[in-house]
Amino acid sequence: MAKGFVISKDGALKRYKGRRTDVVIPDGVTEVSFFAFYNRKKVTSVTIPNGVTKIGVWAFFGCENLADVSIPDSVTEIGEFAFASCDKLKNLKAPAVVKLGKRAFTGCEGLADENGLVIVGDVLYGYYGHGGEIVVPDGVRKIEDFAFSLFPYNEKMTGVIIPDSVKEIGEEAFSHCEGLADGNGFVIVRDVLYGYYGPGGDVTVPDGVTKIDGFAFSHKETITGVTIPGSVTAICTGAFCGCKNLKSVSIPDSVTEMGSMAFSDCDGLADDDGFAIVKDVLYGYFGNEMEVKIPDGVKEIGISPFGYKKYKSITVPDSVTKIDEAAFCCRNKPTVYASSGSYLDKHSRDFRYSIRFKTI
Repeated sequence: MAKGFVISKDGALKRYKGRRTDVVIPDGVTEVSFFAFYNRKKVTSVTIPNGVTKIGVWAFFGCENLADVSIPDSVTEIGEFAFASCDKLKNLKAPAVVKLGKRAFTGCEGLADENGLVIVGDVLYGYYGHGGEIVVPDGVRKIEDFAFSLFPYNEKMTGVIIPDSVKEIGEEAFSHCEGLADGNGFVIVRDVLYGYYGPGGDVTVPDGVTKIDGFAFSHKETITGVTIPGSVTAICTGAFCGCKNLKSVSIPDSVTEMGSMAFSDCDGLADDDGFAIVKDVLYGYFGNEMEVKIPDGVKEIGISPFGYKKYKSITVPDSVTKIDEAAFCCRNKPTVYASSGSYLDKHSRDFRYSIRFKTI
């Protein structure tokens, strides 16, 4: 075995433990496995031999001084986050055609071209330019998650032109891009609402919007009401979380997807008994009872709706068919009651470290 390399019998490089900064992976290796070089901060260059077909997820994540990488044409797949956060990576030799995993080169500022765009293959991973109107080059197929959301580069953006070649835009790709807001304060790109910078009050989402992206309205405490049009089918993670003064929300039947925490920490949505329930999902409890009985009809219990408080007991109705793994993150370990044969009864072991379960 080559010094410093942990290689399996089938040729997978499992881990690099050497001290060299300029690393040449030995011939015969067929795969660079997940976490193989994870956080190896002293590595400055890596040469990958012909014959390697796959670079695994997180393989080079956090190699903050990695500047040069040579990837042979034999590589057909680069996994998720494989080179993410390699911010000094400047010289990349890679195959023209390769399957690229999610956010494989996110955070690689050193790969930015003269326009500040990080593009590998046909995927745009990030923007590090000087603002103004951004023109995405023709040929780009995907704009990756958070690509234009990097501070402070997003602050001076005033517009974006996206070619027809782009078929996919990732999550929160244009979040925090206030300069892209229209006259009513909405940041909308290809029918997805990424942010809101208007005056608040009763807000009506424009007709034609199909998705409200993650954290689009989060912590906008001036908002008191929201009307969502029938064109919307998805409300993503944390879309309205922290909107403490939001008192009413109108959601059409067209919405079939609700992300976690979509209405978390929205005190104003609480009913007279302290429950904040939207579309049959319990997002928060703001009452003062130590013995809490969740209303019948609730189908889902979201992330930590009870806050970091002490409770004597919580009773879960039979209508509940889904419970987030972090639903009972309380200050103590409360007794939680549910009927025999109920969803919680069948999954009580999943919550054994956070609750004392009893059937009723």
